[in-house]
Amino acid sequence: MYAKVFRVLSSSLMKLSIELYFIMHEFGTGVVIDAPQLRFLSIRDDLSESFIIKNMHSTVKLDISLAFGLGKYNEEDVLSKRSMIHDFLPGISVVKEMIISWDTFMVIYQYAKFEPLPQFGYLSCMNVTLRVSVLNWLPTFLESCPHLKIINVALANDIKYSEEMNQIRFSSVPECLLSSLEFVEFSNTFSGDLAEMKLVKYFLENSAILKKLTLRLCYGRRKDEIFKELLRIPRRSSTCQIIIL
Repeated sequence: MYAKVFRVLSSSLMKLSIELYFIMHEFGTGVVIDAPQLRFLSIRDDLSESFIIKNMHSTVKLDISLAFGLGKYNEEDVLSKRSMIHDFLPGISVVKEMIISWDTFMVIYQYAKFEPLPQFGYLSCMNVTLRVSVLNWLPTFLESCPHLKIINVALANDIKYSEEMNQIRFSSVPECLLSSLEFVEFSNTFSGDLAEMKLVKYFLENSAILKKLTLRLCYGRRKDEIFKELLRIPRRSSTCQIIIL
């Protein structure tokens, strides 16, 4: 197998976008980034089995879709990449803003079954796309983000109407919901499905200082019903507003 390692070493680079796809190269590619002045990093990488980031600055905005060369995200396949994921996560744990795709979140979810996640202690703003099958794990991930202030959530459309919606149970309340989370936004068009309602209810009932929860409501016969259901949800924060777009 032919392997190639791409290295980005710079003391002045401030913006970097990486795109590596299966159709472009053979398997086995690796990436190493050492650019302490970076302020924006975009990763679109289906190919690289190894990805290491060194000396990341805490003000970086990270937009990441990284699959570690995996075509599937089951426990066994992710376990085979355990050491590579272990080497990668500390490098991004210092970022301030992060956009994280569903595939990367799936990898982190499976990895966390074997090893604890690092603390994302600087993370204040996160945009995350989730599959319904891992919604139960969202509070566990948020425990690694103790100072999160803003979260933008999208549910992956491919399984949005899955039977897994009935299995959603949130069993914990992470520290950020009690002390720092102020803004929650749903970037999908909100249709009032069970998974969406459970997630809205979770944030409203448990976020102690939440100021605003924003929904993009779709037009339809259920609009009035959705309004009524939203109004029935108790809010832990007395100052929280529900904004309908």
